[in-house]
Amino acid sequence: MSYFFKKLTSQHIVYNAVWEDARIDRALLNIDKNANILTITSAGCNALNYLLDDPKHIDCIDLNPCQNMLLNLKKSSFEQLEFSDIKKLFFHGSHPEFEHILQELYATGKLPTQEYQFWLKHKKLLNGKGLRPSFYYYGTSGVAAFIIYLISKFIPGSRQALEAFFHAETLEEQRSLYKTKIRPVIWNPITRLLFKVPWAYHLLGVPKAQVQIIKDQFSYNLGEFTIQQVDHIAMNISTKDNYFWRVYALGCYSEIAKPEYLAKENFKKIKQRVNRVHTFTTTITEYLNQTNTVYSHMILLDHMDWMYQDSDSLRSEWQTILAHTDEGSIILIRTAGNQSWFIPEFIQRHFDFETQKIKVDSLHLQDRVGTYGSTHLGVRITKRVPHANVA
Repeated sequence: MSYFFKKLTSQHIVYNAVWEDARIDRALLNIDKNANILTITSAGCNALNYLLDDPKHIDCIDLNPCQNMLLNLKKSSFEQLEFSDIKKLFFHGSHPEFEHILQELYATGKLPTQEYQFWLKHKKLLNGKGLRPSFYYYGTSGVAAFIIYLISKFIPGSRQALEAFFHAETLEEQRSLYKTKIRPVIWNPITRLLFKVPWAYHLLGVPKAQVQIIKDQFSYNLGEFTIQQVDHIAMNISTKDNYFWRVYALGCYSEIAKPEYLAKENFKKIKQRVNRVHTFTTTITEYLNQTNTVYSHMILLDHMDWMYQDSDSLRSEWQTILAHTDEGSIILIRTAGNQSWFIPEFIQRHFDFETQKIKVDSLHLQDRVGTYGSTHLGVRITKRVPHANVA
């Protein structure tokens, strides 16, 4: 990991929203009341979405303390606040009384001192004041969203075109709007140049190793890769309920396009179950070496891409995964690449990644994020042997 990216991902919120489609996850994972889940925190959206399937326990791991503080803010808000406040904070991305809310959460013991001080220092992220009126224009990944906001503010007709695009009734209408009104604006010479350089991807939360995967596994350059991925989403996946791209283009969700944890009808369920979610600031390997928990589900996002060309770290992590899963445990992994390079031979003796491949590949094509090269689901087929050398 480069010094720049390491510094970026330890002192700042990088991901202001999760960029993995929980609808796909939930269709693949069969989460139930006995589920013990391990996942990457990111912005915490999907940990809260998984609560709708009534799991027993969710442990969220992230090396970036700021990401865990974001999820903890969401947790404490659900515990203490009414839905109207939740909606302002995380649906619209701002609340004029955010500082008062922080004081309330702190006074009731919902936010520890360190996290209260962090959010007080960074209150502009959620109070709606300043040049960036929405939380979703903050965080390093929000830089791209803020650029879209500026384009839509200063180029006549751009905002209206984006609104129409995200309300398109048919794919034909959507494609037409994208080709004629949106694509020529967002893929101008300046943005095309920006997306040719690796540091632009670091700002979006893409590490150097993942950039290298794209270079190694695809025949086109970084800029062409990004344009092709966005073209695919805009031309082939309905935008009406695509809350991932809507929130970055328009700065807020809509009643049709929103994460399920922000639906009013789900508020009571989340509020009752949110204490099942726990955060830990460390690595997956270090955390698993400190716990005795055996997990039924591990949802690792694109995390293994970060260990591309670091076979020792990859092997160590797989060994700890084997020590903390059992027969029937499910692991879900996404990658920027189109190959399962991260599954070593010794793991293939313990996890079956082939039986559900047709279903996984089919759902991958329906993924509303659309930026990953492939998705992989493995089911453990061997029994756990405590303290054994499973490799």
